[in-house]
Amino acid sequence: MIYRRTFFKYMTCNILVAIDEIRGIPQLKLSDLEELPVEQIKRIIPKIDDRNIYFIERGILWSKDRKTMTVKNICEIDPVEQTIFKRFSGIETVGEIALWASEHHNLIPEEGFRITSEFFIRLAKNRVCFPGNRV
Repeated sequence: MIYRRTFFKYMTCNILVAIDEIRGIPQLKLSDLEELPVEQIKRIIPKIDDRNIYFIERGILWSKDRKTMTVKNICEIDPVEQTIFKRFSGIETVGEIALWASEHHNLIPEEGFRITSEFFIRLAKNRVCFPGNRV
């Protein structure tokens, strides 16, 4: 038996997915995103959602709604993540950003990839960014 609240929550999620598809944002379930093979994650091109303005202040990522100007605390981010965030421009892949982060922060490549991919998934869960391409 599906309860009314569950039904409306499910329906709302499906409507949001449809709206994003219409806007040209490729859809992938977040649970599927975490289960993708490493090679597919490396090919994702992170793109920041441009409906909001994002800024970093004192180690916190904030968003400001362009219409209402409402400011929201998204999450804490460390200095490495701050530099990675600036590269989520819709041009480079997660793999390219991870390689850059490894070289720039003197990390082994596996650690650079882990940090970059986990950060991307965390931001995707908060609807800050999304895969800008189909993988």
